[in-house]
Formats: sequence, C-alpha cells, structure tokens
Amino acid sequence: MAVWVGKHNAAAPGTPEAAAEETILVVHEGRVTGSIRHEGKLYRIRSAADGSHAVAEIDSAAFPRDHEESEYRRELERQSPERQPLERQPLERQPLERQLPATTLPGTTVTPALAGTPVIRVLVNYTPAAKNRIGDIVGEINLAVAETNQGYVNAGVNARVELAHVAPVSYSESGSNSTDRSRYADVDDRVMDEIHAQRTTYAADVGVLLTDGNSGCGNGTIHASSTSAFVAVTADCAVGNYSFGHELGHLFGARHNPEEDSSTTPYAYGHGYLSPSRNWRTIMAYDCPNGCPRINWWSNPSKTRNGVAMGTSTRSNNARVLNERAATLAGFRAAPVSASVTVSNTGDYTIPDNNTTGVASPVSVNTAGSAGAVTVDVRIIHPYIGDLVMDLIAPDGTVYNLHNRSGSGTDNIIRSYSLSLGSKARLGTWRLRVSDRGAQDTGHIESWTFKSE
Repeated sequence: MAVWVGKHNAAAPGTPEAAAEETILVVHEGRVTGSIRHEGKLYRIRSAADGSHAVAEIDSAAFPRDHEESEYRRELERQSPERQPLERQPLERQPLERQLPATTLPGTTVTPALAGTPVIRVLVNYTPAAKNRIGDIVGEINLAVAETNQGYVNAGVNARVELAHVAPVSYSESGSNSTDRSRYADVDDRVMDEIHAQRTTYAADVGVLLTDGNSGCGNGTIHASSTSAFVAVTADCAVGNYSFGHELGHLFGARHNPEEDSSTTPYAYGHGYLSPSRNWRTIMAYDCPNGCPRINWWSNPSKTRNGVAMGTSTRSNNARVLNERAATLAGFRAAPVSASVTVSNTGDYTIPDNNTTGVASPVSVNTAGSAGAVTVDVRIIHPYIGDLVMDLIAPDGTVYNLHNRSGSGTDNIIRSYSLSLGSKARLGTWRLRVSDRGAQDTGHIESWTFKSE
C-alpha cells in the first residue's frame, strides 16, 4: 500500500488555504483510489473491476445529512432537554458523481507522525452491500484513514489512526445506521459477534462498520468508553465528506457546530465551526444555511483561514478535544505484545528475465503484535544485480524498497536489511518481491528470512 498527500496551489504548506487544495491518493494492488479538492470542487478517483479508473466530480451538496433525522432528534433532545425539536426534513440519497475526463496528478508526500503521538488502532468491517457499491473497498478504507490522518496534521492534532485489521461481515443491513451500529457493538446478539474476537486479536481500540447506508452518513457514540467505541459509516460518505473521521470524532467527544447542537456535554468548547460568509465548514460542522463545502480541518481558534480564526476558544475547538482524549482512545486496547518472530522461506523462486512484475516469495507470521525492528536476510543468486528491484511487502500492502538496481555488475545479493516499522501490524503474509528490469541475465530467490522483534 502506498499513500501520497499533496497540495496543488500557491498557498504555503500547512495552511488551511493549502488544505482546501489537497490531493490524497492510495495505491492498492495496482489500483488507485483518491480524493482531490481543487478550486472549490471535489473529485474522486475509483477503479473498476477491469482495472480501468474513472475521475468523477462529486456534488458535495448531495451528501446526505451526517445522521439520520429521527435518531439525531432523539439524541439531541435526550442530551439537551431544553432544546426545541428540529424542523429539518430528511434528505433522500442523491447521485454524487459526474464523470470527467482523465487528468494528470502531481507527485506528493506523506507527513510522518511525531514521536510520542498517540496511535488509535482501528478495526474496519464492511458489509456485502458496501463492497458492491465501492469496488476496491480496501483501497477506499485506506484512503479514509489517510484523509483522517491528514485532517489531524492540518489542524495540529497530535493523534494518528492506523488500521489494525480489515474484514468483511456477513450482514444484511437494516436501513438504519443507528440500528446497524448497535448490532455491530453488541457482544452477544448473534449478529456480527465475530468482530469482537477480531478486536481482541488485533488489539483494535475502536471499530468501524462500513455500510451502504441510507439517508444518513453515519452514527457514533459521543465521548465513548472502550465498550461503546463503535461507529457505522456510509461507505459513499467516508471519503470526501470525511464521515470516517467525523464519526471517530464523536468517539473522542467532539460535537457538531453550536448552531446545530447547543449541548455543552461533555465539553462546552467541543463543537465544530462554520463560516457561511466565507463558504467553508470544519469536519464536525453541519452545512451552512445556503450550503458550504466541508474542508479537512478540525475547528481550532489558533488556526486561521484567509486571516479568519477557524474556531472559538469557548465553543468551537474540536482540536483541543481530540488532543485531550487521544491517549485515552489509544489505550482502549493494550498495544500488541511484540515477542520476537522469525520465519523463513527456503523455496526456490525463479526471477523472470526482463519482467517488471517479477516473482514474490511469501512467509506467514501467525503472532500478533507490532513489527517493530525488522531484519530481512536474503539470498538471491543472480549474475547482474544492477538489473534487480527488490521490495518487502507487508500484509496490508505497504511496500518497502530494499534494493533498486544498484550494484551494477556485481553478482548475487546475500545480505541483511534492517527496517524500523514501529507499530505496523505484523500478523499475516509478508512477501519478498524481486523483479529483473534488464534483459539476458537470469537468477532466482534461493531463500529469505523475516525477523521481527
């Protein structure tokens, strides 16, 4: 899995103006999934089953409300009994896409997490209906995680989310994200109960269920505990509308903009922010009266956009809520214990000559935990290693390049490589992929060993 984040206007990097002109791309098994915000418009990249890709303009105004109307009314009235009932009409699902010609995208980079940053591990499950709608559901999930992390970077939130595990569930949706979330969270209702074992096995702090959805984009508990840290998200809203991050925001204790939700529980300052006159709103804010796009930013009065503060210290400071609660969420499940693991593959794998696909030799790691310090010992017999490209591929598809056509005419690669992979989950199948990019000389992978400690 490869992730790129880039800005494509003249604004200084790290500013809200730049965040509004943002591209995030994920490459999963040769397929690209992406979101692009440019000149006030939102574009989405998805792949088809035949390997082709389409770029579509998304009508942001056609996204459903964040929460289904009836459940939202009950929640607000329960938590704010003095509040008058809302008088909004529920939105029906509207088409989001308008097909556009292909385009060329610039190269991009990813901002790394700072040392000591709380890392919240996320279990993501998806229904058959969600997979049917999205196609490359794993790519879409990784894009949602990347968007969420970039939103934290943009707003100065010292937190990151990482995928603990991704798995399908055999579940027929109810038509209500609230009902689906409740069934997903229930430990003994005999509906999706297997996800709780997955949460334990993969040490996931929170759980996310992707659905095909209905008239709302998601549902999550406000200020969750470990036992209630589950959300449901409509797959079509997860990316671009930032509903993946929005629903996780509720688990922290973040609420909507105060014009929509006046509750001061659990934090009076914990609301989103909108600026109708300047045509933008932050991740937790509902739409402006006349419509305004959501940007990948959390309300924060210490940040400005075109000289205007992006929040208030007394009502709209979601970034403060996330910073104060990140370590708590990251501690809902103990970090995976990383006992030393060593696995080898001694099978002989012929490297195809002058072939960019190459060959991959797998090993299986059956012990959960963080990869930590990884050593890769390789023994490759080949008379001209300047032809070779060698990668280590993690179970989630992340690619780590070990050798890229260096060494010129030197024979054979018999050496060790060291990588620091930190909290990267190690459970699953790792692959050593080697491709020969030049003609004539041939060789093979004789053996290799993966060691994590």
